[in-house]
Amino acid sequence: MEIAIPEEGAWDSFDRMADREGWTVPGWERELYLKAWPSSAAVLLDESEPRGFVTAVAFGRHGWIGNLIVAPDFRGRGFGRQLFAHALESLERRGCTSVWLTASASGRPLYETFGFQTVDRVERCVRAAEEVRRDRACTPQADIGSVVAADAAVWGVRRTDLFSALQPGGEVFSAGETVACLQAGEGERVLGPWVSPSQCFRQNRTVLAQILDAPAGRGSIVADVRVSSPIRPLLAAAGFVAKGGCDLMVRGGGQGVDLAPLVTFASLGSLG
Repeated sequence: MEIAIPEEGAWDSFDRMADREGWTVPGWERELYLKAWPSSAAVLLDESEPRGFVTAVAFGRHGWIGNLIVAPDFRGRGFGRQLFAHALESLERRGCTSVWLTASASGRPLYETFGFQTVDRVERCVRAAEEVRRDRACTPQADIGSVVAADAAVWGVRRTDLFSALQPGGEVFSAGETVACLQAGEGERVLGPWVSPSQCFRQNRTVLAQILDAPAGRGSIVADVRVSSPIRPLLAAAGFVAKGGCDLMVRGGGQGVDLAPLVTFASLGSLG
């Protein structure tokens, strides 16, 4: 067994593993690891065959670990721990003082042995597709620059590479200080990030109405919602249904990060 940077063909194996687990991984995320962040992904190889994956992305002084997966026939042998340790060490080498991840109930015990602590819950919420009348069409009210700035207020760093990948085909909506991005994509579209510094219900209702009235809002929408956000009930009232959840965990305290304005995350578990 060896751990290496995955080549393009190895990502096909990742897609198959992810599909078996029911994961939603947007196409732009794979493209980032292939082109912008090749050294931020690792594959476990058994005689050149991919048997597991993990990603570890540094954003300034904090990092995110995600996409930890091992092929079913190779589980229970410590390979997940090996991949995770590799990812954590790579972030420490890049100067990260805090590391974030989302954890299922089965994964949490492993992460706790590495010193991670739960700081919140994340709920996967889905709104089914619906037909939208043309007279309800809404034009996006902001650009991706406002999303970059709002996201930086949460995480303490401008994640320009990430949002450059989100920009093509994505739509941004705003009201007052509140801003949300409805990402491009086929099938389910990811709603995030959604940031509201004031947590004003009027602003957030306006943004949500804009999203659902936009032509892009007629398809199904998926979002990872911070459970402790006071804005979360608005999504339930608008027809978003909880489809599971996980723990938000951090090691290192997360200094410089302010989660309070965050309603939904930019990714589905892997990048915050």
